[in-house]
Amino acid sequence: EDANWGRIMAAVGRAGIPINPDTVDNNTACYNAVVGIEAYTSSVNNTIRSNNCSSNDYGIRIYASGNTIGWNLCDSNTNHGIYLKGGTNNLIENNTIRANANYGVYLTSSSSGNEFHNNTLTGNTGGTIYNNDSTDVNAQYNYWGTISETDIQNSTYDRRDDASKGWILYSPWWDSNFTTLHYADIDPPYTTDDYDGLWHRYDVLVTLTAIDNGTGVYATYYRIDGGAWQTGNNVTIHAWANHTNDGNHTIEYYSEDWARNNETVRSVTVHIDTTPPELRVFYENATDRVRKYAVDDLDPVPLKRMKKRGTLRTFILTDHAGNVAIIKADWYDGVKNGWRVR
Repeated sequence: EDANWGRIMAAVGRAGIPINPDTVDNNTACYNAVVGIEAYTSSVNNTIRSNNCSSNDYGIRIYASGNTIGWNLCDSNTNHGIYLKGGTNNLIENNTIRANANYGVYLTSSSSGNEFHNNTLTGNTGGTIYNNDSTDVNAQYNYWGTISETDIQNSTYDRRDDASKGWILYSPWWDSNFTTLHYADIDPPYTTDDYDGLWHRYDVLVTLTAIDNGTGVYATYYRIDGGAWQTGNNVTIHAWANHTNDGNHTIEYYSEDWARNNETVRSVTVHIDTTPPELRVFYENATDRVRKYAVDDLDPVPLKRMKKRGTLRTFILTDHAGNVAIIKADWYDGVKNGWRVR
């Protein structure tokens, strides 16, 4: 009746005769300007089987629920091979979905509970499956045109691309002959840091480097001193001039790969010290001597050197972070030998 449409399945036929459930099989639904076969809204529990839905705008378009869509050919459509909009709990199996100009399969508008198994998805220009919903898609036991897990992930659109979307659960997957199953990467990444373990009086940049021999690194996460988790590979611990950030700071970090494997959280402690040592001078009654010590809140053994010139004594105090204090004092002979700081 209309060259724009192929086979349309609605809740009732033109004469008001219910057509649920219905079986549509062995049809050639090609070269339609809109769609080859469409199950609309309340057309539920139908079987769409062994049809050729090629060279349309959409091959098969599903707005309904509980349908079985199997052994169909969706080839060279100018949009998607199979399109689900609000279609739930449909079983899509054993279809050949290839060479479509957009995605092989596209899900949107709360198309949840659908399962995709034993399908062949090859050569679709946009990609294999696009999940535009927040729920996960069960897409195990398909052939994706490749056995490379990275290539499968690159061909799909899901939470890896947009955190608001659900995952496409693709593992395990078949080879092209449907004889050998391949399984997802289960080994997490391994992340290291380049901190040198020393004390510093300037800002410290710690670089996190992650490697993954499977699907590759998706992201690296870190937090400082138990704060909020952030994403990135470069972590700066500041050494404020007002000394408020002096002390030890813990960086926790881990990485995630494209197969959603997370490594165990690792940590490193960064040392910041912007305060120079102090000279502590006191009289020791037992020895009748004046004692001089370099002290530092963060360095148990700061270095002390002394230079003499006549009665002038110059003390050079250095801590492990390289902070230097220079204190000059005159030796004088009063009731007790002592020092007067200049």
